[in-house]
Amino acid sequence: MESNEELSKYLFQLKKLRRDRNKKRGDAPHKPVLLLAIIEGIENGDIISNRIAISPELVLSFKDIWSKIVVTDHLQNFAMPFFRLKSDGFWKLHSKHGSFIPRTISSFVGLREAIELAEMDKALFDFLLNPISREVIKAEFLNHYFPDTKNQYEKAYLYTENDDNDLGYFITYHIKTMVKAYDALRDYISRKQREVVQAAKFMKISGVNERMAQIIKIIHDDSDRVLNSKEIEKRFNVSNFTARQDLKSLVELGFLEIVQVNKIKQNFIKSNDFEKELKKRNK
Repeated sequence: MESNEELSKYLFQLKKLRRDRNKKRGDAPHKPVLLLAIIEGIENGDIISNRIAISPELVLSFKDIWSKIVVTDHLQNFAMPFFRLKSDGFWKLHSKHGSFIPRTISSFVGLREAIELAEMDKALFDFLLNPISREVIKAEFLNHYFPDTKNQYEKAYLYTENDDNDLGYFITYHIKTMVKAYDALRDYISRKQREVVQAAKFMKISGVNERMAQIIKIIHDDSDRVLNSKEIEKRFNVSNFTARQDLKSLVELGFLEIVQVNKIKQNFIKSNDFEKELKKRNK
């Protein structure tokens, strides 16, 4: 289960976005608007992966939200936040064909020529997939960056330009919103249940507890994953001693290998004998 501590960490990051500051215009709104457009894309089902492409839907959503929520005279620019979010710790750019990423990009053409997509932290994206944590993030985001115009953004979902305050539209909107939230929550619960079932088969291995079984599943699903005791401590809400014991036990069982970072710090990766040990111990 995702921890409140991790969600708090991302909320802190999202409220500390690095933005250009202008004495007359104030802080640039570009990054917050782009992230709202991404949240909207997730809600609409246009964005289903943490690997986020420069799609027409995302660009149009960015422009639409900008028109409803930005009241300063900043120039609308999609390329700038998509490129510069890389400085905020949860956004990684992937260049086209593995080419060099320029030091700066300011035009949409330049962005399309150089960048294939951006990859958001998987943990943050999972929070945005969950309808409950997504609403928490969106509410905090709007209150922090757009306290004066957030109502305009929220009302934009309730009325069209020519609806004449039609109650039918209002009801239809809320029904659709509830259906989407229910479907998203159902998918989220189903996914979590599958993860528990998949981890359960690893608990049959002698000497493996529930936490260790989930660690084995993490490595099984992501061969390139690098683990450390701090991550395990936070994920399972255990002491650092317990986290280290679990990891070292998995080393002794042959599932993990130690990578010595320095005299003190250790990382843990999938061992070369992982599949062999898994097959042997599952007999």
